[in-house]
Amino acid sequence: MRMQRERFVFGMLLIQGLLCSMALAQDALEPEGGILNSDEMEWSYAEKVRDKLLKQEEAYFGARVIALPSFESEWVLTLTTEYDGKNKIHYVLEYAEAGKSLWDSEKNWKAIPVKRLKVKLDNKIAGEVEDVWRGMLRQVRYPESEPESLDGTSYHFSRAVPNLAGGRPNPEGGFESGQVSSPDPDSVCGKFVKLAEDLRGYVLKEAELRENFSPQLRDDLRQLRKKLDQHQRQDMKN
Repeated sequence: MRMQRERFVFGMLLIQGLLCSMALAQDALEPEGGILNSDEMEWSYAEKVRDKLLKQEEAYFGARVIALPSFESEWVLTLTTEYDGKNKIHYVLEYAEAGKSLWDSEKNWKAIPVKRLKVKLDNKIAGEVEDVWRGMLRQVRYPESEPESLDGTSYHFSRAVPNLAGGRPNPEGGFESGQVSSPDPDSVCGKFVKLAEDLRGYVLKEAELRENFSPQLRDDLRQLRKKLDQHQRQDMKN
Protein backbone atom coordinates (compact mmCIF):
# COMPACT_ATOMS: atom_id res chain seq x y z
CA MET A 1 0.00 0.00 0.00
CA ARG A 2 2.84 2.40 0.88
CA MET A 3 4.65 1.54 -2.36
CA GLN A 4 1.50 2.39 -4.33
CA ARG A 5 1.19 5.67 -2.46
CA GLU A 6 4.79 6.61 -3.23
CA ARG A 7 4.33 5.85 -6.92
CA PHE A 8 1.17 7.96 -6.89
CA VAL A 9 2.98 10.87 -5.23
CA PHE A 10 5.87 10.66 -7.67
CA GLY A 11 3.49 10.66 -10.62
CA MET A 12 1.88 13.93 -9.53
CA LEU A 13 5.05 15.94 -9.04
CA LEU A 14 4.73 17.82 -12.34
CA ILE A 15 1.26 19.40 -12.00
CA GLN A 16 1.45 23.18 -12.40
CA GLY A 17 0.51 25.21 -9.36
CA LEU A 18 -0.25 22.07 -7.37
CA LEU A 19 2.40 19.37 -7.27
CA CYS A 20 6.14 19.58 -7.46
CA SER A 21 9.55 18.02 -7.00
CA MET A 22 10.55 17.97 -3.35
CA ALA A 23 13.47 19.57 -1.50
CA LEU A 24 14.16 19.45 2.20
CA ALA A 25 15.94 22.78 2.53
CA GLN A 26 16.52 25.69 0.19
CA ASP A 27 16.70 29.44 0.02
CA ALA A 28 14.73 29.94 -3.20
CA LEU A 29 11.41 28.58 -4.38
CA GLU A 30 11.44 26.07 -7.22
CA PRO A 31 9.58 26.56 -10.52
CA GLU A 32 6.24 24.85 -10.91
CA GLY A 33 6.00 21.88 -13.27
CA GLY A 34 4.52 22.11 -16.74
CA ILE A 35 0.82 21.29 -16.92
CA LEU A 36 1.23 19.87 -20.45
CA ASN A 37 3.41 17.11 -19.00
CA SER A 38 0.70 15.94 -16.61
CA ASP A 39 -0.96 12.56 -17.01
CA GLU A 40 -4.56 11.52 -16.32
CA MET A 41 -3.90 10.77 -12.64
CA GLU A 42 -2.37 14.20 -12.11
CA TRP A 43 -5.28 15.92 -13.86
CA SER A 44 -7.73 14.02 -11.67
CA TYR A 45 -6.15 15.28 -8.46
CA ALA A 46 -5.84 18.80 -9.84
CA GLU A 47 -9.53 18.75 -10.72
CA LYS A 48 -10.44 17.89 -7.15
CA VAL A 49 -8.34 20.69 -5.66
CA ARG A 50 -9.50 23.32 -8.14
CA ASP A 51 -13.17 22.31 -7.98
CA LYS A 52 -13.36 22.23 -4.19
CA LEU A 53 -10.98 25.00 -3.16
CA LEU A 54 -10.35 27.39 -6.05
CA LYS A 55 -13.53 27.80 -8.07
CA GLN A 56 -14.77 30.71 -5.92
CA GLU A 57 -11.41 32.50 -5.73
CA GLU A 58 -10.60 35.89 -7.24
CA ALA A 59 -8.89 36.11 -10.63
CA TYR A 60 -6.40 38.71 -9.36
CA PHE A 61 -4.65 38.57 -6.02
CA GLY A 62 -1.53 39.89 -4.33
CA ALA A 63 -0.60 36.62 -2.66
CA ARG A 64 -1.79 33.03 -2.57
CA VAL A 65 -0.59 29.76 -1.08
CA ILE A 66 -1.98 26.31 -1.83
CA ALA A 67 -0.93 23.76 0.79
CA LEU A 68 -1.03 20.05 -0.05
CA PRO A 69 -0.18 17.92 3.02
CA SER A 70 0.56 14.23 2.54
CA PHE A 71 -1.77 13.07 5.31
CA GLU A 72 -4.10 15.99 6.07
CA SER A 73 -6.66 18.18 4.33
CA GLU A 74 -5.63 20.56 1.58
CA TRP A 75 -6.10 24.31 2.08
CA VAL A 76 -5.80 27.58 0.17
CA LEU A 77 -5.15 31.08 1.50
CA THR A 78 -5.51 34.16 -0.73
CA LEU A 79 -4.74 37.80 0.02
CA THR A 80 -6.84 40.17 -2.04
CA THR A 81 -8.64 43.52 -1.79
CA GLU A 82 -12.22 44.68 -1.76
CA TYR A 83 -14.17 47.92 -1.32
CA ASP A 84 -16.27 48.76 1.70
CA GLY A 85 -19.46 50.82 1.62
CA LYS A 86 -17.45 54.06 1.34
CA ASN A 87 -15.41 52.84 -1.64
CA LYS A 88 -12.34 52.50 0.56
CA ILE A 89 -10.04 49.61 -0.27
CA HIS A 90 -9.17 47.14 2.46
CA TYR A 91 -7.33 43.84 2.40
CA VAL A 92 -8.93 40.49 3.13
CA LEU A 93 -7.65 36.96 3.61
CA GLU A 94 -9.85 34.34 1.98
CA TYR A 95 -9.42 30.80 3.30
CA ALA A 96 -10.73 27.46 2.03
CA GLU A 97 -10.02 24.02 3.52
CA ALA A 98 -11.33 20.62 2.47
CA GLY A 99 -13.28 18.69 5.11
CA LYS A 100 -11.02 15.67 4.49
CA SER A 101 -8.06 14.80 2.31
CA LEU A 102 -8.94 15.07 -1.38
CA TRP A 103 -5.81 13.13 -2.14
CA ASP A 104 -7.18 10.02 -0.44
CA SER A 105 -10.74 10.44 -1.69
CA GLU A 106 -11.36 8.38 -4.81
CA LYS A 107 -15.16 8.34 -4.71
CA ASN A 108 -17.77 10.89 -3.67
CA TRP A 109 -15.14 13.61 -3.38
CA LYS A 110 -17.63 16.17 -4.70
CA ALA A 111 -19.64 15.70 -1.49
CA ILE A 112 -16.71 16.66 0.75
CA PRO A 113 -17.57 19.88 2.61
CA VAL A 114 -15.34 22.94 2.41
CA LYS A 115 -14.66 25.34 5.26
CA ARG A 116 -14.53 28.94 4.00
CA LEU A 117 -13.55 32.04 5.95
CA LYS A 118 -12.89 35.68 5.09
CA VAL A 119 -11.23 38.13 7.48
CA LYS A 120 -9.78 41.61 7.16
CA LEU A 121 -6.04 42.15 7.45
CA ASP A 122 -4.33 45.36 8.52
CA ASN A 123 -3.43 47.31 5.37
CA LYS A 124 0.19 47.90 6.41
CA ILE A 125 0.80 44.23 7.20
CA ALA A 126 -0.96 43.20 4.00
CA GLY A 127 1.19 45.54 1.92
CA GLU A 128 4.32 44.05 3.46
CA VAL A 129 3.03 40.54 2.78
CA GLU A 130 2.54 41.45 -0.89
CA ASP A 131 6.07 42.87 -1.03
CA VAL A 132 7.79 39.77 0.36
CA TRP A 133 5.59 37.50 -1.77
CA ARG A 134 6.74 39.36 -4.86
CA GLY A 135 10.35 39.27 -3.66
CA MET A 136 10.27 35.52 -3.11
CA LEU A 137 8.60 34.76 -6.43
CA ARG A 138 11.14 36.88 -8.32
CA GLN A 139 13.88 34.58 -6.92
CA VAL A 140 12.47 31.27 -8.23
CA ARG A 141 15.16 28.88 -9.53
CA TYR A 142 15.81 25.21 -10.10
CA PRO A 143 17.27 23.27 -7.12
CA GLU A 144 20.82 21.94 -7.13
CA SER A 145 19.95 18.63 -5.46
CA GLU A 146 17.47 15.84 -6.11
CA PRO A 147 14.40 15.17 -3.89
CA GLU A 148 15.04 13.24 -0.70
CA SER A 149 11.47 12.72 0.48
CA LEU A 150 7.99 12.24 -0.96
CA ASP A 151 6.08 12.94 2.25
CA GLY A 152 5.52 16.26 3.97
CA THR A 153 3.59 19.31 2.82
CA SER A 154 4.11 21.00 -0.53
CA TYR A 155 3.41 24.73 -0.63
CA HIS A 156 2.54 26.42 -3.92
CA PHE A 157 2.91 30.20 -3.89
CA SER A 158 1.63 32.59 -6.53
CA ARG A 159 0.52 36.14 -7.27
CA ALA A 160 -1.63 37.50 -10.10
CA VAL A 161 -1.44 41.28 -10.32
CA PRO A 162 -2.45 43.04 -13.59
CA ASN A 163 0.44 44.53 -15.55
CA LEU A 164 -1.68 47.59 -16.27
CA ALA A 165 -3.20 49.91 -13.70
CA GLY A 166 -5.42 52.74 -14.88
CA GLY A 167 -4.26 52.13 -18.44
CA ARG A 168 -0.60 52.53 -17.49
CA PRO A 169 2.18 49.98 -16.81
CA ASN A 170 2.03 48.69 -13.25
CA PRO A 171 5.55 48.30 -11.77
CA GLU A 172 4.13 45.96 -9.14
CA GLY A 173 2.30 43.81 -11.69
CA GLY A 174 3.16 40.21 -12.42
CA PHE A 175 1.95 36.63 -12.71
CA GLU A 176 4.46 34.42 -10.91
CA SER A 177 4.47 31.08 -9.12
CA GLY A 178 6.86 28.85 -7.24
CA GLN A 179 6.81 25.94 -4.85
CA VAL A 180 8.67 24.26 -2.01
CA SER A 181 8.13 21.19 0.14
CA SER A 182 8.84 20.99 3.88
CA PRO A 183 11.91 23.28 3.82
CA ASP A 184 14.41 23.66 6.65
CA PRO A 185 12.73 26.05 9.14
CA ASP A 186 15.84 28.25 9.22
CA SER A 187 16.10 28.62 5.44
CA VAL A 188 14.59 31.51 3.50
CA CYS A 189 11.83 29.23 2.24
CA GLY A 190 11.33 27.95 5.78
CA LYS A 191 10.64 31.50 6.97
CA PHE A 192 8.31 32.01 4.01
CA VAL A 193 6.35 28.87 4.90
CA LYS A 194 6.13 30.02 8.52
CA LEU A 195 4.63 33.32 7.38
CA ALA A 196 2.05 31.43 5.30
CA GLU A 197 1.19 29.12 8.20
CA ASP A 198 0.87 32.05 10.61
CA LEU A 199 -1.40 33.91 8.19
CA ARG A 200 -3.53 30.79 8.19
CA GLY A 201 -3.42 30.77 11.99
CA TYR A 202 -4.51 34.41 12.01
CA VAL A 203 -7.60 33.55 9.95
CA LEU A 204 -8.47 30.59 12.15
CA LYS A 205 -8.18 32.57 15.39
CA GLU A 206 -11.27 33.83 17.16
CA ALA A 207 -12.03 37.41 16.07
CA GLU A 208 -11.17 38.89 19.46
CA LEU A 209 -7.74 37.18 19.43
CA ARG A 210 -6.58 38.21 15.98
CA GLU A 211 -5.26 41.61 17.02
CA ASN A 212 -3.01 39.90 19.59
CA PHE A 213 -1.63 37.74 16.77
CA SER A 214 -0.55 40.72 14.66
CA PRO A 215 2.87 41.11 16.38
CA GLN A 216 3.66 37.52 15.35
CA LEU A 217 2.95 38.37 11.71
CA ARG A 218 5.17 41.46 11.93
CA ASP A 219 7.97 39.35 13.42
CA ASP A 220 7.56 36.77 10.64
CA LEU A 221 7.87 39.53 8.05
CA ARG A 222 10.94 40.99 9.74
CA GLN A 223 12.72 37.64 9.90
CA LEU A 224 11.83 36.78 6.32
CA ARG A 225 13.02 40.13 4.97
CA LYS A 226 16.28 39.71 6.91
CA LYS A 227 16.84 36.21 5.51
CA LEU A 228 15.90 37.27 2.00
CA ASP A 229 18.27 40.27 2.11
CA GLN A 230 21.12 38.08 3.36
CA HIS A 231 20.50 35.59 0.58
CA GLN A 232 20.40 38.29 -2.10
CA ARG A 233 23.66 39.85 -0.84
CA GLN A 234 25.29 36.41 -0.90
CA ASP A 235 24.11 35.89 -4.48
CA MET A 236 25.68 39.22 -5.49
CA LYS A 237 29.01 38.17 -4.00
CA ASN A 238 28.95 34.90 -5.91
